[in-house]
Amino acid sequence: MISARALEKYFPPVRALGPVDFDIPAGSQVALLGESGSGKSTLLNLLGCMEVPSSGDLEMQGKLTRGLSEKELAEMRLRKIGYVHQFFDLISDLNALENVMLPMWMAGDAESETRATDLLKSLGLGHRLTQTASLLSGGEQQRVAIARALSLSPSLILADEPSGSLDSSTGEAVVTLLLELTKKAGSTLIMATHSPAAAARFEHFIRLKDGKIVEKNLPKVKE
Repeated sequence: MISARALEKYFPPVRALGPVDFDIPAGSQVALLGESGSGKSTLLNLLGCMEVPSSGDLEMQGKLTRGLSEKELAEMRLRKIGYVHQFFDLISDLNALENVMLPMWMAGDAESETRATDLLKSLGLGHRLTQTASLLSGGEQQRVAIARALSLSPSLILADEPSGSLDSSTGEAVVTLLLELTKKAGSTLIMATHSPAAAARFEHFIRLKDGKIVEKNLPKVKE
């Protein structure tokens, strides 16, 4: 479970987020809504352990992120969290298979090639394994990015406007893949989006404005 209490993040002199409070049970699928500058990216960066809170507590899988060392944060980012970016963030001169294998190489996974191949095939990219990333279409690159995010079977998937740079039909397909694959894996999915159509696919949501939660509909936490 993810739990936030009086969570705040400052980039002096600006308070970018908070204070916010919420609980997200494991396995939930949550849309993160709000206009540009509302605090969505700041919250995703905190959840992704790329930033630490300025104050308040963020507990992830029973650990307070403010109390973790840089090494522990890096380990959590690698093994527990998968991130899908709006603009794919692939290594352009590596091929599709190598991009997916990259986090597995870093983690010392001896079965990286087999798992990466299976993931790409499951996403309809079995015929594009050795294609250089820069020569893939936008939709193909985003599917490679999803496979990379899933490569180490993380418990949390964060997606930052994953359909934002794609046409509507391709974007819809990407959101469908994220929902289906994370549900099948039992992973928690938190996806930031501007798209009303994408947001409508989620039963649960958090809406931010000026760094604060103005509306939320989250699953009940089991006692």
